[in-house]
Amino acid sequence: MVVYPPILNRLLEFLLRRLKQPAFEVRMSYLRLIRLLLLYAVAWVMTGLGSAVLINAFYYPKDPGAMVPWSKLPVVIGGYALSWILGFVSLVTPAGLGVREVIYTGILETVMSPARASAASLLTRIWITVAEVIAALVFAVFLTRRRKHGQTQVTSRGPAA
Repeated sequence: MVVYPPILNRLLEFLLRRLKQPAFEVRMSYLRLIRLLLLYAVAWVMTGLGSAVLINAFYYPKDPGAMVPWSKLPVVIGGYALSWILGFVSLVTPAGLGVREVIYTGILETVMSPARASAASLLTRIWITVAEVIAALVFAVFLTRRRKHGQTQVTSRGPAA
């Protein structure tokens, strides 16, 4: 209901007025907003699922308590999303550093021991950071090649004789 354009625009106008920021209007159809919301939901589910797989990859067979039961998957997925969002809105820490880990640890403690929850939270932070660095490097290589290719095209034509 909040993503319904007239309601969303009123909410944004109210928040921006409170923050003394210039107002703007979202000009998207309701269907497009729903599609974006579903796309983000799928992304959160996939990232949370990845976190659960990562956590369970360190499962030690002789200690059944180390594994997060798949029945608790909604806790892991929702906890990851909630911790990421709250870390994102934290204004005092870069990239929610520390905030995400504390919140995710607290949520994971409902399905595993506190020590394992702390380790899982830190491991998830490292996993996401490595993934972001790899994505940035791939993008940098792509941009460099694109820029070089664009310059080659311009110089290969040369001035008209």
